[in-house]
Amino acid sequence: MFATKYNINRLSNNIGKLSLYKQHLESYMSKADDVQVIAPAPSKRDRIAEMVGHSVNEKYTEKVPVGIKTKGCGAYKRLKSKHEETMIKAGKKSRQCQNCFEYGHYSSTCSKEIIKTTPSEGSS
Repeated sequence: MFATKYNINRLSNNIGKLSLYKQHLESYMSKADDVQVIAPAPSKRDRIAEMVGHSVNEKYTEKVPVGIKTKGCGAYKRLKSKHEETMIKAGKKSRQCQNCFEYGHYSSTCSKEIIKTTPSEGSS
């Protein structure tokens, strides 16, 4: 624009040369219109990537991590003192095995094999 303004000011005294200059500019404008390729407008993501200098990778898609809870979800677990833990353990009943009738385990994990006898069908 500066060069055009400069040339118009210089040629303002000579109308013939000014009209030639105008025709010259119009021919260059028509050549520029012929050369111009009409392409779709770039998306906002492409324009920002161009400004930042980062290439857009269409193959990579972000996936949301599985198992991540949002802030405030889940149970609040406070730390308990040793005294409080022993009080809780004292109040619980321990497990009793149905095979050997001992406490601390149950029948499926019993180390003692006790064969349960079933009454025979023939005896009365």
